[in-house]
Amino acid sequence: MKVLIVEDNEDKARQIIDVVSQFAVSETAHVRGLRAAYPALERVRWDLVILDMTLHAAEGNLSASSKESLAGIEVLQAINAGPEATAVIVATQHDVFRQDPLHFESIDSLDAALRDAFPNLYRGVVRVKLGTDEWKVDMASRIGEVLGRF
Repeated sequence: MKVLIVEDNEDKARQIIDVVSQFAVSETAHVRGLRAAYPALERVRWDLVILDMTLHAAEGNLSASSKESLAGIEVLQAINAGPEATAVIVATQHDVFRQDPLHFESIDSLDAALRDAFPNLYRGVVRVKLGTDEWKVDMASRIGEVLGRF
């Protein structure tokens, strides 16, 4: 299985990679920004993408003002437009998502919208709380569900 992690927080990415490493994965790659995700998606046929919803537009611009609250939706749209149905798990530290014209006041409302919009790709959201292990158990469970489909 090949896994792409699209995450701009290095600590969070490292912890996700640790969870992924528990599984029989042939390739794991990590990109840090929205724009870096596109060439990574074109280069390899990924079996799973673990996607942050709030991303910097580019890897080099890491200021708080350069973050896009729902940038992950653009990545989901790109995957959806591709020839293969790649499983996607969203991993987020945020509870509220606002990027005009879209507003989600909870993770549950975001989850429901993504399930409706991307039923063939989206495999759920993991609420990441760095410094705890509960989210890692949830992430491992969701990865296991994706692996069960192979």
